[in-house]
Amino acid sequence: MNNPIYVAYHDSEWGIAQYDDQSLYELLVLETFQAGLSWETILNKRHNFRSAFDRFDPNLVQHYDNKKVQSLMENPGIIRNRRKIDAAISNARGQGPKKALIATTSRSSKSERFGYLIIPCDCNNFCFSFNKPMQ
Repeated sequence: MNNPIYVAYHDSEWGIAQYDDQSLYELLVLETFQAGLSWETILNKRHNFRSAFDRFDPNLVQHYDNKKVQSLMENPGIIRNRRKIDAAISNARGQGPKKALIATTSRSSKSERFGYLIIPCDCNNFCFSFNKPMQ
């Protein structure tokens, strides 16, 4: 991989557990916009997304109105898909999925709650042990 943005993401973020709701919201939005596109395309536009979506602060995004949506639709620095924009706003308002569950090979009743994310304790270290630097 020759893209320094992608390599930096892989080496410093991919496979690292996230527990902060704002960081998780950012990933949810970026993953939503990634549908049908490459992750590299989204990473290349990430700075633009951060600016357009108020640094992914769900407390600000939940108050977006039609005027703000129209400005997002006219922003050439992001993916201009109305349904994806609406999904980002809906998720900030809490109208989307309330929890995300990390898939595991075994079900455990023992879990810890971190904001919107539920992480099974017995596999937390396993799930995040695959991050190996590309460099």
